[in-house]
Amino acid sequence: MAESRDVPPTDRLDERAEHLEQLRESVEAKTLGESQTDETGEINTVDNHPADISDFTYQRELDSTIGQILADEEQQVRKALDAKAEGRYGICEDCGQPIGEARLAARPEATRCIECQRRRETQNPADRDADRPGLERTA
Repeated sequence: MAESRDVPPTDRLDERAEHLEQLRESVEAKTLGESQTDETGEINTVDNHPADISDFTYQRELDSTIGQILADEEQQVRKALDAKAEGRYGICEDCGQPIGEARLAARPEATRCIECQRRRETQNPADRDADRPGLERTA
């Protein structure tokens, strides 16, 4: 099997997209998708011990968090695939400079060079997330 360094970043990007799809399908298959009553098979959950309810709530929150992380990763991969289709893959979306080979080898879905990514991660989260649906600034 070839090392990841021997595989071009564009091929690794396609592999990453497939892997995320498989992860999402796996998580959806294991996620508590039904109501607590349906999931536990109990008609009434009023008499349940608080620890039982908190365990169920914790699992729901964990499933939700995992789903959000996967959705964010899938969005990043889609952006990189779009850039690939438009001939812009490997070019920083912020400064227009080439993204380093080492960065693309490590994160083939990267759409920013390491300098622009660092700058983005250190800015105010409200400003950083302004372009994410549902996280727009409301002030």
